Amino acid sequence: MLRFVLMVVATLLFLATPVMAQSNDFDCADFGSQAGAQQELDSDPNDPNNLDADDDGDACETFDYGSGSGSGGGGGSGDLDCADFATQEEAQAEYDSDQSDPNVLDADNDGKACEDFGYGASEDQYDDGQPEEPDDVIDSTIPKKPLAPTGGPSLVLPLSVLLIVLGLLGASVVRRR
Repeated sequence: MLRFVLMVVATLLFLATPVMAQSNDFDCADFGSQAGAQQELDSDPNDPNNLDADDDGDACETFDYGSGSGSGGGGGSGDLDCADFATQEEAQAEYDSDQSDPNVLDADNDGKACEDFGYGASEDQYDDGQPEEPDDVIDSTIPKKPLAPTGGPSLVLPLSVLLIVLGLLGASVVRRR
């Protein structure tokens, strides 16, 4: 009976052990402003939280903090944003007229203004008539830096040893009776 109780306790300990999580796991929504996210990025330029997905030094620049700057704005100082244009082509024309991009229409610095802003068009607004290569799509979605660690060391080995020790202790207690 004691052996059974020890096994149940050991199993419960195994199941109740929390997985080691990253203690500072933030995303853009955890901050009230782009400035707050920028402060977090500046405190650790390794960016373990991936606040600067495009590696340009600006944290959460495309996240809408409700400042009225829409999709393009988090850190821009211009008067226009993606919502001010009826189409991506209009936004692109504005961007092409001043590629210093004071309105932050091209937040990821790829030369395409407002490409993620939904203008209600279901067609591919960058369709050049050529089929897109699958490798291009995959390469464009992979971050250019290492991903943040997502957990700690495996607990399987230490907990297995604990279960064996508890089983042996339980067996020795049962034999003595």
